[in-house]
Amino acid sequence: MRVQGLEAEEEVALARRIIQAEQGAFDIIDSTAVGRNVLETFTTNVTYRRVRDFQAMQRALVEMGCYRSLKWQTRSANAHLGQAEELRWSLALSADRIVGEQAKKLKYDVPRADLEQEGRIGLLRAAARFDPDRQIRFSTFARWWVRAMMTRYIEQHGRTVPFPGGMLEAFRNLRKVIQRLEAQSFYWDEEAIALELQMKQRDVRKLLVLYESREKSLDDSRPGERSISDKLASGGPLPDDEVDKRRKIKALRRVLRSVDHKVLSVKERHVLIRRYGIQNGEFCTLSVIGEEVNLPPWRVRAAERQALQKLRRHLS
Repeated sequence: MRVQGLEAEEEVALARRIIQAEQGAFDIIDSTAVGRNVLETFTTNVTYRRVRDFQAMQRALVEMGCYRSLKWQTRSANAHLGQAEELRWSLALSADRIVGEQAKKLKYDVPRADLEQEGRIGLLRAAARFDPDRQIRFSTFARWWVRAMMTRYIEQHGRTVPFPGGMLEAFRNLRKVIQRLEAQSFYWDEEAIALELQMKQRDVRKLLVLYESREKSLDDSRPGERSISDKLASGGPLPDDEVDKRRKIKALRRVLRSVDHKVLSVKERHVLIRRYGIQNGEFCTLSVIGEEVNLPPWRVRAAERQALQKLRRHLS
């Protein structure tokens, strides 16, 4: 069943009806001695109050069902919880489009149908926890739960040896940073990645090792695609990169000669020359350049990025 998307006011109204139905069941159960005893003594590791109360009410209804004298209260409370469950499904499925969007973004070797199933479980959990008084759209709140459930499923089932929790998100951030660095420049190293991720360089090195020890071996990479370790190995270019890198260095040298000092400052020009080995062919790290110009590495990285952006705007 697919429910049409709701407006913000409709989401709030539906959430309030869910809370009202849950409260109705709670009041009926709490009015009986058996139900009140279960509600007071029920223990669980769930910290969210509404979910904890819902589990306690289900347990109380099981106990109340053993007493014929509580037949009416049991039936009435079950009706309220059934209404809340139906409304919860309506609220969850109103954001079903998020499931498809997130499953498409998380491209891993797991069936998409399984990812979408986990995403819908996330929608139900979001619907059970959505607070209409927080002034936030349910679709925004549910997106986090959908992504969390899908990510956990991939971590547990997406590879032969599971990685620790949260590692997949670190891998995604690493991949985004590398793609951004490749788009901005044609040379980068562990130090540049560490600055972008705000991590220590040794931690980045460990992350790279884990990233490349995934279930797919490095030898099974896609045709024409190079691993990160290949790009960082020995700090030098690969044989198949040599021609392309030399061509880009020559192009950058021509551009630097053609632009005047109004386009780039002396510091920015020096950073590019040293960073890309334009004078002697040796690529310098951010730390080495920082010592030369008396700047921290992250400031050198910012100067490099700004200089490249200025050159692109100048050429366009």
